[in-house]
Order: sequence, then structure tokens, then C-alpha cells
Amino acid sequence: MLHLNLTEHPKKLLGLTLLAALIMTLWAQWPYLFDRYRVTEDVQHFYWMARFQEPDLFPVDYLRWNHRLVNLNILGLPVTLLPRSLGYGLLFYVGSFFINPIWLMKLLVFALMPLCVTVLFQFGWRRDGPLTAVGLSLLFTFFILASFQSISIATGLQRAFAIPLFILFINAMSRKRYWAAGLLIFVSLLFYFPNFPVAALAYGLSLITIRRPFKLRVNWTPARWLPLITGGLLSLAVVGWTLAVESTAELVPEAGPMLKNPLYQNGGATPLFLGSPLLGRAGLFDAGSDLINFLLLLTVGLLMVAVLGRAGIRKIPAVVWRIVAAGLLMYAASLFLIIAFSSSALYLPSRYTRSTLFIAAIYFVGLNWANFWREFPAWLKRNRNLTLFFAVLLGAALAAIVAFLPPNLPLRPVLLFFGLVLSGFATMLAGGAATWLTAFSRRSPQVKFGGATALALAALVAGGFYIRTLEPKPINPTPAERAVYEFAATLPKTAVFAGDPYVLNGVPPFARRSALFNAMNQKTIPTADFFNAYYAASTDVVFEFCRQYHVNYIIVDKSDFTPEYLARKEFLYRPHNDVIIDIVAGRTNFVLPAMPAIFTSAPLAVIACQNPAASG
Repeated sequence: MLHLNLTEHPKKLLGLTLLAALIMTLWAQWPYLFDRYRVTEDVQHFYWMARFQEPDLFPVDYLRWNHRLVNLNILGLPVTLLPRSLGYGLLFYVGSFFINPIWLMKLLVFALMPLCVTVLFQFGWRRDGPLTAVGLSLLFTFFILASFQSISIATGLQRAFAIPLFILFINAMSRKRYWAAGLLIFVSLLFYFPNFPVAALAYGLSLITIRRPFKLRVNWTPARWLPLITGGLLSLAVVGWTLAVESTAELVPEAGPMLKNPLYQNGGATPLFLGSPLLGRAGLFDAGSDLINFLLLLTVGLLMVAVLGRAGIRKIPAVVWRIVAAGLLMYAASLFLIIAFSSSALYLPSRYTRSTLFIAAIYFVGLNWANFWREFPAWLKRNRNLTLFFAVLLGAALAAIVAFLPPNLPLRPVLLFFGLVLSGFATMLAGGAATWLTAFSRRSPQVKFGGATALALAALVAGGFYIRTLEPKPINPTPAERAVYEFAATLPKTAVFAGDPYVLNGVPPFARRSALFNAMNQKTIPTADFFNAYYAASTDVVFEFCRQYHVNYIIVDKSDFTPEYLARKEFLYRPHNDVIIDIVAGRTNFVLPAMPAIFTSAPLAVIACQNPAASG
């Protein structure tokens, strides 16, 4: 068993742990690996990467990414850079010579996951032996795959580097490798800006010692502060260069209070708060899945404190607490800028807490995993009445929710939520029971092997349900949309498309053609003009819109004109939706569905935006 034949062979145990992590990752990524159209939603923002190999793409870029790119000539070689994320842009620029950037995004997890698992395994082994090493590594794998939307390394986006960079930084600081930590501060800036101030602050806090209340001592040893100064100066140099060469329009404060802007309220594109100060772009977490994961880890962590006492808290390296403190400080600073100045110059607040709180919870639960399961059975035996009380309380809470559920709220989502939470607990419980059985039980080897195998299978089933349920709905175009994208890719590179905003989401990344707007573009959509033309009764209105915005083709979704669709009044997010409702009200005669199409894939049609009268 594990404690009998592998504890003296860390490389073999690491190999098995990596294999388990790879299998879990492959299972979670499987739907994305063989379909280039199936992507996470935010991948659509990265259509500009197609310019790495075809610089003449998107000559007219209404989505406003071209102004963020810088084209240089280095030794006769044209190089396209992304100044605000220089390292990330360079990685994909070089990678684009070998693989399509969208595929690189999908495959990047198979490089980042082994890196994280290896560092965590070695960290756990040094702190408390093989069981902690395996527990910390596999807990991380499970929860990072279940955090697919915001912080997962599986997205391949810039934020995919947030957690790996923190893991490397924690490892460097814990091993007193200060020059490595200083370098990671700089690397954080190159790949994901929110990590940079958090890492720099956490390093700075490590130089301060509290001797007594209100008396601080600063460590001025050159070996300690020189790496911080070096990493900081290199980072500031890159920031200065970025501000010099790139448009800084996004640093300008909003015209009005962001808190009152419909775009940032419920029903808008990017709500700052979603019914709770904990959730939303200005909350501690900006996705419900992240909040569920954190609450699950927090609950297990509190149980560990009840069982292990202060010894459980002392397990956590000081740098982890400093990262949490730095994340909260940056959260407060970013929130202050939004409230006081309507500025997101420091990014949105949740960017600082969703990753720092997650990494702290993972380290707390993972580093206490082995000791907790050694002590838990005896604690449970002493507190069986308390356990029964909580079980009854949970059942009563569920019964009360079902009994008093408002008539307009379906029962299924409530039961699904409880099932989701219970499946997360079941995964951790089955994995923990397998740990106890293999490492601490005095049962026979046959019983241990059979029981551990059954528990591992139970953990896989419950964990699979948990990960799949938390996974956000991906962008998965319909066959009709895919056909339109393939046709659009055959049209001139200078073509500009308008049309149904949700269909337009896929035109830049998949067809590699310009779009006037899309459903994810929040500020520059010519809403009134477009929907006035889209639901017009006269071709003159359509052609005038195309002339005004230099549109060559309109993608029409004929289902957008059905009485059922119009009656729902759900055209887009606020405030655009309110404008569209007023435009469409009372209209019943629409010309676009009847116009001749140059390509049709029902219910979609591509219409050439050329006025025959004008051309004649």
C-alpha cells in the first residue's frame, strides 16, 4: 500500500500523482480537445492573435484591439507585441509559428498542470511527508478543474497564469530564494498584472516584523530587499513603456458613476455586484462557481481547525497569509477607485481576491489533509452527537426551503444546488476515507486495497458530477453558425460584418474577419442604429446603415423575427435591451428576412450589403 512501498520513493509517487492529475485534466478537457469551435467564452476576445501570422487581418477593427498591439521590426523580422501583457503576447506570438493560438490555449493546461502539481507535491513532501504531498496535489487538481470560469489554468487565458505564478512565488519565498521571488514579481507583470502588486506587497510584508503592538522592525539586509527593488524597477520600466506606446483610453474614468451605470448592474454585461457583496466583478468572487468552491474549502478548513486546533493554522507558511493580506489591500484600493473615481485603472476588485483566497484555502486544506484524517475518526467518535445535530439541521434547512419556496421559483435549481454541494463534500469525504484506510487503518492489505479502490471510484463519480455541473456553458456554435463562419472566412480580409450580436461573437476568432460589434462588446455597440436597420421595413434603412458604418455583410438569424422571440423581449443586456424594446415595439413588417442571401444555412443567412440602385 501507499505508506508501505512508496514513501521511500518520492519520484515514483510523484509519477503516479502526475498520472492521476493528467487523467483528471484529460477527462475535464475532453469536450474541448477535438472541436476547434468549442471554447470558453472569453477566448473570443483574443481574435487578434490571428494577426501574428497574417498582419493584414482586421484592417478595420471596431472591437478596438488593434490599438492595444504594437508592431516592431526586430532584425528584419516583424513582431507583434501586446504591451499590457508582454510575456503572454510573446508566448502566443512564438507559439503561433507552430500551432493555431486557439489550440494553444486549449493545450496550455497540459504544461501548467504538471508544473503546479510537481511544485505542490515537493512542497507538501518537505512540509509533512508523502500523504500531504499527494493530498495537496490532488486537491489542487480537483478544485482548479472545478474553477473553470475565473481562475482555472485550463482556459489558456491570461488569468490561467495567476495560480501557477502564486504557487511558484510561495515556493520561492518559503525556501528563502529571494532572487527567484523577485524575478517572479517581474514575470507576474509580464503575464497577469493583478499578480504583480500582490506579489510585490507580499514580499514587502515579509520584510516587516511586529515586535510588539505598534512597534515594527524592517529588515534592511541587502540580500532581502535588493531582489524586491530589482523586480519592482524592471516592472515599472515595462509599465512606463506600455503607457508610452499603447493607447491609454481605458484608464480614463467613466463619464458617470460606475455603480449607477446599467452596464455594471444586474442585467448588464458585467455586473459589479450580483445580489451580494461577495459576488460580482466588484465582489470577492465574480463567479458563483468560485464562491461555491471557496465555501466548500472554508467549511472543511473550519472542521480541520476544530479537530487539529492551532496546529492546523501553524501548518500554513507565512507567505500565504501575506498574499491574502496583499490581495485584500489591492481589492480595497481597486474598489475605492471604482466608487470614488469610476475608474478601473487597477482592474476590477475581484481580480485580486478570487485567486488569493482560493490559493490560501487550497494550502490550508491540503497541508492539513494527512493529520486531519489521522485524528478525525477519534474526534468524530467523541462528537457523534454534534455530527447528528448538524445532519438533522441540514435536513431541516432543506425541508424548510422546499416548503417555503416561492411559487415562481422552480424546485429543481434548489435541489441541484444542494446536490452540487453534497457531491463536493462526498468527493472530499471519499478521498479522505481512502487516505485513512491506506495510511492509518490496521485492516488487512486485501481490505485496504478493495476499500481504497471503491472509495476512489466513488470520489471520481462524485467529483465528475461536481466539475461538470460547475463548468460554465462554453461557446459551442450550432452547425448553422459553423457553416456561416467557414463561408465568411472565404470572403475578402477587409470584410466587415454586422448581424445578430451572439452570432457575431464567433466571426473574428473563427472566420478571422472584422465585426462591427458583438454581444461581448460592452461600450461601442451602435445599438439603436443597428437594430433600427435589423428590424426595418425598408431596404433603404438597411443600406444607409451599411453605408454609415462601412458594413459589407449582415448575418441574419431568421428566428430573431418570430413572434415568440419578439414576445420574450430579450435581445441583449441592459441598457441596450431597453433601447431595442422601444425600437421594435409595434413593428411587424421586416425586410431583412426576405432579402436575397449570398449564403444560407438555416436559420442563418448572409446578405451582401450593397444597394443595387447605388451601384447602378
